[in-house]
Amino acid sequence: MKMSKRLPLVFLILVVGVLGLGLVRSKYQSFKTQQADDQKLCSLTVRPTDEREKAVAAIRDFLEMPTAEVEYECNNAFYSEEEDRLITAKGETYTAGMMYFVVDPATNYVQKDYDYSSNYSQEEVEQIAKGFIAKHPSAIGNIDLQ
Repeated sequence: MKMSKRLPLVFLILVVGVLGLGLVRSKYQSFKTQQADDQKLCSLTVRPTDEREKAVAAIRDFLEMPTAEVEYECNNAFYSEEEDRLITAKGETYTAGMMYFVVDPATNYVQKDYDYSSNYSQEEVEQIAKGFIAKHPSAIGNIDLQ
């Protein structure tokens, strides 16, 4: 008698589990398909190697590490269904070790965020920033420090 009362509960748990697994599998397949599509678009819109080498050189300069291993990841070009056209990349992503960089493909300027606020005063941060800007114009551009 007890077994017959538990059977519907076991069946219900089994059905929910199978449906849940199907949903997770479907979401995973969708994610993998989107990831593959993104990689295809990335490979179709990548800049030529010699142009990307300028970005790599800027990142090495930014890091003050001329032999750093810098790898191109992708760019943020995308196809706009609303406008029915390809929107060109405004940024390319690169990695150097565990660091992540975004480079403007038009200028090869490097964008990297640092938060020194808990370690330095406002004046010290300003001096660090001015020194860095003056030292790395090829990586971030010629900026008027006045």
